[in-house]
Amino acid sequence: MEDRNNTIIIVSIGFTAVLALIAALVLLTLTKLYSVNVDMPRLVEEVSIKTGAIHTMRDAIRLRQLDINKALHLDDIFARDEINMNLLRYATQYRQAEQVLDGIPKGPHEQKIYAALKDTTKTAYSYNLKAIELIIAGDKGAYVEEVLSKALLQQEKVLGLLNEYVALQQQNAEDAIATNYREYKKTRNLLVALSTIVLLLAGFIAFLVIKRASRSNREIVHQASHDALTGLINRREFEHRLADAVMQAKTQDIEHALIYLDLDQFKIINDTCGHMAGDALLQRITADLQSYIRQSDSLARLGGDEFAIILLDCNLEGAEVIAQGLIDVVNNIRFTWEEHVFNVSASAGVVPISKDSENSAVVMSAADAACYEAKDAGRNAVRTSQSSNLEPSQQQGDIWWVSRINQALEQDRFELYAQAIIATKNDEDMSADYELLLRMRDREGAIVLPGVFIPPAERFGLMVKLDRWVVSTALDWISEHGDVLGEASFSINLSGSSITDQSFQRFLSAVIKSSDVASERLHFEITETAMIANLELVSQFIHNMQQMGCKFALDDFGRGLSSFSYLKTLPVDYVKIDGMFIRDIVDNAVNFAFVKSIDEIAKAMGKKTIAEYVETKGAQNKLRDIGVDYIQGYAIHKPEPIDNLLLNAPARKKLQEQN
Repeated sequence: MEDRNNTIIIVSIGFTAVLALIAALVLLTLTKLYSVNVDMPRLVEEVSIKTGAIHTMRDAIRLRQLDINKALHLDDIFARDEINMNLLRYATQYRQAEQVLDGIPKGPHEQKIYAALKDTTKTAYSYNLKAIELIIAGDKGAYVEEVLSKALLQQEKVLGLLNEYVALQQQNAEDAIATNYREYKKTRNLLVALSTIVLLLAGFIAFLVIKRASRSNREIVHQASHDALTGLINRREFEHRLADAVMQAKTQDIEHALIYLDLDQFKIINDTCGHMAGDALLQRITADLQSYIRQSDSLARLGGDEFAIILLDCNLEGAEVIAQGLIDVVNNIRFTWEEHVFNVSASAGVVPISKDSENSAVVMSAADAACYEAKDAGRNAVRTSQSSNLEPSQQQGDIWWVSRINQALEQDRFELYAQAIIATKNDEDMSADYELLLRMRDREGAIVLPGVFIPPAERFGLMVKLDRWVVSTALDWISEHGDVLGEASFSINLSGSSITDQSFQRFLSAVIKSSDVASERLHFEITETAMIANLELVSQFIHNMQQMGCKFALDDFGRGLSSFSYLKTLPVDYVKIDGMFIRDIVDNAVNFAFVKSIDEIAKAMGKKTIAEYVETKGAQNKLRDIGVDYIQGYAIHKPEPIDNLLLNAPARKKLQEQN
């Protein structure tokens, strides 16, 4: 402890002395440099201005003489007048340059030359003026020649004085530079001497701080390779370790594995409770993941809510078990922030690292794609991918789908399907309503379901374009055929990207106003996730559309969030209960109670309820017993091309009456 204190005292004294010397050195240097350079900018500017003015005067004299000689040989009075105008302009340029020189201080020698210059200029100008008057009048006799000769003589004197003046400016500048250079050398020598003293003193104390400096360097290196929030290695360090793992697998025939883990719906926690809550959750998850993995594994935070783990000396089967264990670890977290409670989940993609792996970028891309596949399958899942067997189109599957989606739009290969939504009570209006569903046909004509092409469309910003197509196509169809189905309403799904896009909002309002479809027949479905993520903006959008007569349904209600706490703030007309509670409602008492609670709370708030994924008669009866207002699913009506509604309207009316 005493040694440490002595070190601190010595270092403090040494640095104080160094700082004092540096301060003295800086002060002396600045004083010297100021005294040396104080007049230099002014001198340079004056020389530049004087030189520029003199060049202007020389050019004006030369151009003036050329035009006078030209006028002497012209018979056209108009041409002579034009030259006269040029001569006046040259005289003006000369006078303006002369005025610039008048305003600049001059030395004794300069003043002498300048005075002679002005006198000679006056004499030359009088001869020039006389010659011009004679030439303009058309006189070309010997007298004119004599006047011009005298004028030329005086102008040559003027040019000589101007050249002498320029040479003087150059000499003045060279003298000033030489003086400054001599002073600079004196100052430089003084600086070298004082700097040597400072360096010797600094070297004396350098060894006392070397250990502290090295420790600081280690901290900097650690910060450069680790995430500040969680303390995990960051993406840059992780990519280095992954490249090493791939190289080791290829050269030593050892099998490793990579897990890419992404939290599900993390953005909602951030948007609902703020970034402090999101940061706290990330730190909690980090601690739990670290406690689960092996010491030899490398856990990294890649950014946002994305994590990755390199499992050394681990085959694919073992990696799948570990990945599922990590998913379970996340599932066991019940995150509480203020009055909000969240159930957390994650999706994971697993990829082997073997001698067949191409490179670290391909392995990472495959793991990312596998993770997105897990999300597309419903989240909270693990998917594996054989990175070595992936074709380029598979490695970049989402980008490939972007191209396919755009081609399908251009080639009109999207279609609208419809699925009936019917009332559960006999005293309700017996006409069916319909949800419009989007389908895509591939180049061979096979149907592509939305679960395949919607996720890449969402990730690459194509949903607004798809939603525009759906709305426009739906309005055209309803306008042409809607009367066949009576007063049926039509539900259209809107993505989170569209409802927060102001240009789409303007488009939707304009296209509805320009259509002859009654706005009361248009219902729009928005997912709970999209609405809560942008609550204020979406609420205003819904309010504006409701003012036009449109209605809104909250889709997928109850999926993975503290939904009830938001329901009272959401300005929707219908609550659409998520299908995961409906499928086994007959045998699962918890799901039955949950659906009953949703129905009761929704009705208390003046909202009607819709149950989707009704696939059995038993589920249909349970929902009728609960009091759910509307039902939808395969037990009622399977989705079919929208044009089929025109053919099957009578049969569907009979089917609904039987239900």
